[in-house]
Amino acid sequence: MKAIFLLSSFLLFFTGAVSAQAPAAKSAQPKNNTLQQQFNSLKYLSSTHKEFNQDYKVVKLNRLDGFWRNVADTLRAREIKLKNARKDIEKELVQAKQHLQEQEKQLQTLKQENVQKELAVQESAHNVANISFLGLDMNKITFVILSWGIIAFLLIGLGILFYLYKNSKYVADEKVKSYNDIEQELKNHKQAARDKELKIKRELQTEINRVEELKQEIALLKKQTQL
Repeated sequence: MKAIFLLSSFLLFFTGAVSAQAPAAKSAQPKNNTLQQQFNSLKYLSSTHKEFNQDYKVVKLNRLDGFWRNVADTLRAREIKLKNARKDIEKELVQAKQHLQEQEKQLQTLKQENVQKELAVQESAHNVANISFLGLDMNKITFVILSWGIIAFLLIGLGILFYLYKNSKYVADEKVKSYNDIEQELKNHKQAARDKELKIKRELQTEINRVEELKQEIALLKKQTQL
């Protein structure tokens, strides 16, 4: 009697557990009948025993063993299904990680490409805004300002050189004119000196001739006196 009471208590306890797992067991039971249906059939086929105003069921051991095997098979099937689901989830997780890594690689590649494009754009902008002059990298605006500054400096220098040249030419022309004047004056002076010298020579020759005439006259007078 005690064994029947314990078995009945176990069946009542198991009824609650199976009732809680019945929705999930329907998809896991490989047979046509669900655990709930099998349990209801087990109660229906079992004889009823009443004691102390309580109903008890007397279940055949082979039916109870068969039901237990079905429960164990269902649990094993659910466990296998859970393991397979876990494997599938782990596989999907690995694939997701691989896909994420591939996306990260693609993202890094895109970042590198963006960096290279940005560098290329910066280089193009730099080439547009700058120019190489005498091996120096210089901004074009600075180069234009420097070029105009050099041109202005050269023009100022050229103006100064032109002024100095003109002034030097004027001084040289004045010196040449002065030299020509002095040379002409010297020529005139030489001509005057030559003319004066010729005049003096003529006068001297005249005086010499006169002296000779006087000597001849004196000599003639001396001869006349001696006679």
